[in-house]
Amino acid sequence: MDDYLERLKNVASDVAIDMIDGYLTDRHGPEYPKEAAVIFMLEKYGTLNAKKLQAQVGNFVWYRSLGGSIKPPDSNYLEAEEEMKDEDLPLTEEYLVYTLFKKQCKPSGYNGVKRRSKLHKEVKRFRGQGKQDEREVGIRDAKDQRTLTGRVKGCMNELKSNNYPNAVGWLEEAVNK
Repeated sequence: MDDYLERLKNVASDVAIDMIDGYLTDRHGPEYPKEAAVIFMLEKYGTLNAKKLQAQVGNFVWYRSLGGSIKPPDSNYLEAEEEMKDEDLPLTEEYLVYTLFKKQCKPSGYNGVKRRSKLHKEVKRFRGQGKQDEREVGIRDAKDQRTLTGRVKGCMNELKSNNYPNAVGWLEEAVNK
């Protein structure tokens, strides 16, 4: 997985996103590139469907590509959906992938897929780190905008590209203006 992660980090973001799209749609490809793609996206953006991949929001491409089932929904999907409903939160693909990895990292695996034992912990850590880093980038970028309108527009652009942590940074700076 580390080799695939390095490949993604050593190319331009648009190229990396195209590579990831290829990994996700390759049904017969190995799992390591997909795992590396999850880590890359969460570390860099704090979300799985940033940039060009935002068109995939709601399709659960990541979840299905990594061994989950939506139609019919598998037990992990149903449990995660219920958990989020109880907390009055939307079900996100990031959370679904995390819970899927958590089950797949157990000695018996899940849905016929077994992953290395600490992958789910890395996913959780990188998602938190990626969200924080992107928020800070949003704050820095927003400081370059001198007007409140510019900062709000920056926030809206980030929301449109599904980069919520960055949008929060822009919004924080708009509120501070």
